[in-house]
Amino acid sequence: MIRRREKLPGGAIEDEGKPNRQVPPSDNLEEGRADSPPPNEHDHHTDIVKARTRTLLFIVLLVCVLGGALLSTAASKGKRKTVDGYAILLAQTDDEVFNNTRKDVGRFQRTGELPTFGLSKGRYHYMDGRLCSNCALKLRKLCGYEAANATQPPLELLKPGRLTKRPKLSEYAQCFLWYANSFWTRPTGGKNGFLLARLGAGVDDKALLPRALAEYEKANDCRPFQAIPPTLELNKTDVCNEFFEHNEHWAASPTSLWFMKAADGSTGRHIHLLRRNEVEAIAAAGKADCPRNGSVASLEVPNLWTVGGHKFDNRIYVFIASMKPLTILFRRGHLRFSVQNYTVDSKQRSVDVAKEFGGGSLKERVRNFQHGNKSPEQDEEIARHVTNPRFGLSFTNDSSQIIQPVERLWHELLEERGHVKGEEAWERLQRSVRNAALQALYSIKDRYAHLEYHTRWGWALIAMDVAYDRDMNAYVLDVNSGPSFYHEHEWPAWFVKERSSLIRGAMDTLQEAAFFKVAQAPNRTKAGLSAVGEGWDLLY
Repeated sequence: MIRRREKLPGGAIEDEGKPNRQVPPSDNLEEGRADSPPPNEHDHHTDIVKARTRTLLFIVLLVCVLGGALLSTAASKGKRKTVDGYAILLAQTDDEVFNNTRKDVGRFQRTGELPTFGLSKGRYHYMDGRLCSNCALKLRKLCGYEAANATQPPLELLKPGRLTKRPKLSEYAQCFLWYANSFWTRPTGGKNGFLLARLGAGVDDKALLPRALAEYEKANDCRPFQAIPPTLELNKTDVCNEFFEHNEHWAASPTSLWFMKAADGSTGRHIHLLRRNEVEAIAAAGKADCPRNGSVASLEVPNLWTVGGHKFDNRIYVFIASMKPLTILFRRGHLRFSVQNYTVDSKQRSVDVAKEFGGGSLKERVRNFQHGNKSPEQDEEIARHVTNPRFGLSFTNDSSQIIQPVERLWHELLEERGHVKGEEAWERLQRSVRNAALQALYSIKDRYAHLEYHTRWGWALIAMDVAYDRDMNAYVLDVNSGPSFYHEHEWPAWFVKERSSLIRGAMDTLQEAAFFKVAQAPNRTKAGLSAVGEGWDLLY
């Protein structure tokens, strides 16, 4: 509607809805001043050009503004769509997730179709003191995940689908998968379904494996020390005395090397080295001090195979996807190299070994013996024999010298022995490492048994460090139920990819094996695991 304008006395104009305002006399606006020069044709043309230019600029500006607004709106809609997708997902009630699983079970029983994979919301705060006192310690310290009052994993893990189909899973999400000790999943009913509990606490004790293997070998009439090198618990007085007084029973040479370990140690920092002649010197000085509680002595693998003059071990992975029925998968992992030359003669002891190492607890001696003010990682003699990456990284920033693919062993064997004998040796190595892993795991599997619920729905991801002799016999050196994700360092691209593939495949397999039990189809547990062939081999 056009507002009515009325002229008031004195030249004022009244505009409805606006206050009155004073304007100059109309003749000054419409007729021009008396002393102004008359307009000419050139000025009139210039005014027209300027007006058209201003109009054109206004149109261009308007188009830019409207275009930007449309693009912004489209982007905003796309963003809202993504956010809303997750919001809808998160908005699912626990009952809805549970009912979807029931539908998946019915469909599987009719057609054999597998369910929707993916983690779900749950009671993740259980990791923070409910089920154990420090289960969330690594999640907080290494992943930045706060488990207290948490009901869900990182958001991207809630997206339905197999993790093996998502190679770009963030390291934050991978870190969660690596260290979390409890999972709730869509194939098992979500939060209202079954808790999948990680097992393994206690199997890291350095004394457990030799003790369990000794029992296993005795029960099955096996030759001792087939899966591990000679390893002795020094907390037993008779064994400890035998170790110091008759060390030649195990160590063939005066320079044979013993790894003296703290039973509850980790990362290699607890290890100290003694040769047979040094053990004998301690005994001769009357410093055996038996028993030595919490101490384990492990002989270096006889006829040890080294590559390029460097010591290495093969970190393999064993995944127990199900305890009932027992389902074990194997992954050949990677190599961990010492950066120090193994063939270089060991330096002479600069102290009296019998005086410094005789008596007292191993932990006290490890802290004080030979290292001086240096940390164990900075001691070249220790780093020559211990292949944990933290030792190598004390001497080089080139992680490709420390972590290498297992395929290097195949190339080394072909180069050393020729194609035919090299292939034969490689096949023997592959059989031997699987047999050693299975024998070690089978001897300790009963230690994984807990309450009936956790045994039925429990799982474990275990790393084993393996060395080989020159006949390609494999020996398990250590068992780790909570292997490191290897943080705070740059690693070769192949290793980052392999690490991601490993954990994603394991988690998909866990969900698959658990679903077969939910669907009461346990016979499918081994036959139907899709991760087999994608880096994981069925071991048992």
